[in-house]
Order: sequence, then C-alpha cells, then structure tokens
Amino acid sequence: MSEEELSFPPSSFKQRDFFVPAATSADESLEAWKAFATEAVDPPTDRKVQRLVYNHRGKKHVSEVGYLENDDSANWLVTAIFEPADSFDQWSICIVRFPNGKLVSRNPPIMVPRLEVEEALDFSQPEITSAGT
Repeated sequence: MSEEELSFPPSSFKQRDFFVPAATSADESLEAWKAFATEAVDPPTDRKVQRLVYNHRGKKHVSEVGYLENDDSANWLVTAIFEPADSFDQWSICIVRFPNGKLVSRNPPIMVPRLEVEEALDFSQPEITSAGT
C-alpha cells in the first residue's frame, strides 16, 4: 500500500463494514484492532469507531480509518480509533506510515481530549438474526 493510493477523508461520511487497513479478513481485522488497542494510552472500550471529528488548536479535524492524517510533520494512515473506557480519559487515534517501505507506528498515538470531540461515527455492525426467523 503506497501513500499515492491513499487520500484524506471525504467531507461526507459513508458508513463501512469494520476493517483495519491491510487486513484480508474480518478475523484478521479484529486481531489487528486488538493489537492496536494495546497502543492506546488509556484503556479503550470495545466500540469500533470509523470516524472521529474533533477540534485541535482551534481547527476542525476529521480522522477516519483507512484514510490519511497529517500531524504537521508527515502523512500517516489511520488504522484504528479508540474511545476511552473512562469518561475523563482521552481518545486515541492509531496511525502508521511507510517510510522507505518500513512500517512505522506513531507512539504515542494522536490523543484527543473528550471535550474536543464533536462526533464519533461507528463502523456498521453485522446484522444478528435469530435462528428460525
């Protein structure tokens, strides 16, 4: 996956099925998501967040899984967004980049104070059907 293939989030939101970039299956996405959860600074919930709209330095930012994020030094790929389990903790946006073809994960992730969050939008959830219906 090269940076040329990636783009910044579109202005309108289109809900997608849960995934983690570069994962090839739902199971692999979930395992990758769990691995990224260990990088969150504060313990996260199990919520699968696709897009986070927040304010930083007086400017509105949009981070979305599978799209680019710029941290003032480089373009990064958003791999996961984590809601903090504690209402006083911060959101974590896990990002990676590929300088010279090597995977680099930003540590710590981007931290967003809860009061700066305008909107958090989730991935679609698989429909649960009852047997016999």
